Amino acid sequence: MGIFDFLRDSPLLRPLSFQRHPDSFATNRATLYEKLLEVVDSLIQQPKQTKNRSKKDSLRPNDSTVFIAAHFPAEFFRVQNELQKRGIEYEFITRPLDSQWFLDTAGSPHAVYLTLAEFLTETTFNENMAFDSALNLIVVDRHPEPFRDAALEQFARNFPAITRMGYFLALEDRVLHSAINETTLTVLKQMGIEDQGLVSSSIISKRINKVLAREQKRRTGEGTPTESAEDWFELNGGG
Repeated sequence: MGIFDFLRDSPLLRPLSFQRHPDSFATNRATLYEKLLEVVDSLIQQPKQTKNRSKKDSLRPNDSTVFIAAHFPAEFFRVQNELQKRGIEYEFITRPLDSQWFLDTAGSPHAVYLTLAEFLTETTFNENMAFDSALNLIVVDRHPEPFRDAALEQFARNFPAITRMGYFLALEDRVLHSAINETTLTVLKQMGIEDQGLVSSSIISKRINKVLAREQKRRTGEGTPTESAEDWFELNGGG
């Protein structure tokens, strides 16, 4: 059961154009990707569009395309490796989306796209862009600079289709170190993170947002881009 699954049969939620899910947490990356790819498998196995469907019904949530986004290149390549091990077919997004991208992907059999977050946040939409299936945007890391995740959410809100967005994070992630204390760990354990492997919590999400925003205020400017979150903190300090 993935964090997006309950939307399949919920007619009350179908008119919504954007749905932001609480962050989902695993204790480590190995468990995280095991559970994450189960969710991806579930999403791409949902029924696809039929040719005789009317235009009115063209944005049903069970027509599903998956974007998997990573802020850092190191995590991007880790996701790629996990997709290949699982045998999940995917394509890369290698530039900001434009009208030509939407034309090129119309009717494409590929349901999973892997991308760096910056290509999505640099996208500028116009009225000619349209997408026939619902989009599930899965983000596999948080950035130490909250405005970068805010820009990613804005992309999801602007995407020309029903869009659902969720983060999948490991407690061992460097970005979360300052936000995950003993009390937080206790709460997650009580929620069953050790037994279930993956739990979602809006309360923990809000704590992470608050801590990262406080750390951002202490910085004098934007950090220098790096290959990984660990390198980012080593080079830019803070947290």
